[in-house]
Amino acid sequence: MKKTYLKQTKIRKIKIIDVSIDWVNWLNDKQIVQFSKQKNNRHTLSSQKKFVKKKLEDKNSVLYGIFFEDNHIGLVELDLIDKFNKNCEISYFIGEKNLWGKDIASIAINMALNEAFNKLGILKVYAGVYSNNYPSHRVLLKNNFKKEGDLKNFYKYNNNRVSKIFFGLDKKNYKKI
Repeated sequence: MKKTYLKQTKIRKIKIIDVSIDWVNWLNDKQIVQFSKQKNNRHTLSSQKKFVKKKLEDKNSVLYGIFFEDNHIGLVELDLIDKFNKNCEISYFIGEKNLWGKDIASIAINMALNEAFNKLGILKVYAGVYSNNYPSHRVLLKNNFKKEGDLKNFYKYNNNRVSKIFFGLDKKNYKKI
């Protein structure tokens, strides 16, 4: 990972005040959300404020803003937190396209994993990724996730069917950067 971006990248729990027109524009940009269930929705400031309010009330989810040089540039979420089985799902995106490919997502995910494993008591984190979302595969592999399975023809993508690849990370294999 590019250590030069490490000091400039932070995550923190999102607040309603963080909802911005930039955030809404990310979610309405077809390229940014092409691998997200958000791709078929139209977003507004109001809809995102409602979304954040709901997430703040949800005891089984933690939504973090990704900040680079103090600018909000994306999100990472620990969702479906299962306190009994001690696992959760992770999802993420960088909304600022000029920052894609700079390892910022990898760094932010690593920070969220630290929260999951060391503050929430999680033992397993997993992600379900479109089979053709290679940048997301790389981000997970950089954080020591392993491919653990796939569901064939799971997602519709550009009038084709693609698989859902499952990646998992056990706490014992987590390495903080």
